Amino acid sequence: MKKNELDMLNGSILKGILTFSVPLIATNILQLLFNAMDVVVVGRFAGSECLAAVTSTNHLIHLFINLFTGMAIGVNVHIARKIGEGKREAISKSLHTAILFAFICGIGLMIFGICISRTALIYMNTPDNLIDLSTLYLKIYFISMPPMLVYEFGSAALRSKGDSKRPLFFLLLSGGINVVLNIFLVVVFKMTVDGVAIATVVSQFISAFLVINLLRNEEGDYALSLSNLKIDWNSLKEILILGVPAGLQSTMFAISNVVIQSSINSFGSTMMSGCGAASSVEGFANGTVQGLASGALTYVSQNAGAKKYDRIIGTIKSTLLIMFITCSGIALIAYFFDRQLIGIYSTDQAVIDCGIIRIHFALYSYILYAVMQLAVSVLRGLKYSIIPTVTMMLGVCGTRLLWIYAMFDRYRKIETVMFTYPLSWGITMVVLWIFVIILLRKNKEALSS
Repeated sequence: MKKNELDMLNGSILKGILTFSVPLIATNILQLLFNAMDVVVVGRFAGSECLAAVTSTNHLIHLFINLFTGMAIGVNVHIARKIGEGKREAISKSLHTAILFAFICGIGLMIFGICISRTALIYMNTPDNLIDLSTLYLKIYFISMPPMLVYEFGSAALRSKGDSKRPLFFLLLSGGINVVLNIFLVVVFKMTVDGVAIATVVSQFISAFLVINLLRNEEGDYALSLSNLKIDWNSLKEILILGVPAGLQSTMFAISNVVIQSSINSFGSTMMSGCGAASSVEGFANGTVQGLASGALTYVSQNAGAKKYDRIIGTIKSTLLIMFITCSGIALIAYFFDRQLIGIYSTDQAVIDCGIIRIHFALYSYILYAVMQLAVSVLRGLKYSIIPTVTMMLGVCGTRLLWIYAMFDRYRKIETVMFTYPLSWGITMVVLWIFVIILLRKNKEALSS
């Protein structure tokens, strides 16, 4: 076992999950911080119109890229299972397939995004004074699609063998360069949205270069040879079966969030600002939970491949314990420091009051979200990808849409909107864990050594 790899098939599960998940959590949180710096720089030095032009494109960008970044989960699960099964030759085929497929998808997404940017913004009712700036930002931003997907797929391949530290280092380096370039291009050269977009493109190319260079210098099954890049159709089929449902789920989440946001918007700009600030705070809690869920996903995938049922159960128990402690801490922070957290984003007391409403509904019940995400990871690690996707789409997205349309007109309060979070998480969590219990029992003999 190499020093950058974690042995997930032996040793302490609790210690291993913590060792593997902490860099994933740090990666998620750092990404949020770097994204926030983009907004801060353009907002402070390029003006409010440029700030609106950048932030208003977020939902559109996520709608386009979620399907493809979700496929990285398929890469992670597929290669991790091959490691557990001991199929070494399949690992190399899967790695080369994943990198080439990522590049091809990136090129296609880049061309598509550049061509439809302005039309999509018009359909989103982007104001006339922002349409040119938003279009310019999007067209430059979409140039980063090929390196972004290569980095995502390459990092997923590294995580599949227990290496979560080096992708974190790459993010630190490229994210730091992104921040420096933002300041340099916008403050020194007086560029606007184009400066922020160019900085993003450069940082993504650096990330992709670092991952590819690392894989080229690996030994054995993880050695990437650019001259041997080709699609292995069996590997691609398995990656797509596992990854496409995850991508579709993320896309549906984006759509349901747009509906919720439209309900929030009906309360006016103060409520929008407060909920926006609270949403940013929630992002850090989400990054923590997603890091733990990703750690469990890789652990379950490897041990399912190795047919180690007891370690799958141990992974579930250890992750539940960590999540319970983590979410209890999140709830306590939300209780004692709610005003201070929203106050980071605004000094307006009305905005802070609005943000507190959302924070209390979401973060007090975040354990429901965490346990729900763990169930999704367990099912995907067992190669049941359709079940969590359909359940999440109906349970989370469906419940939210149904609740908004059925109850919001009757009880037009922000609390009505916010209740969709714990309600949808709770219902979906219960259904998912019923599936987990049934499928684990069904496959217990096959998963036992």
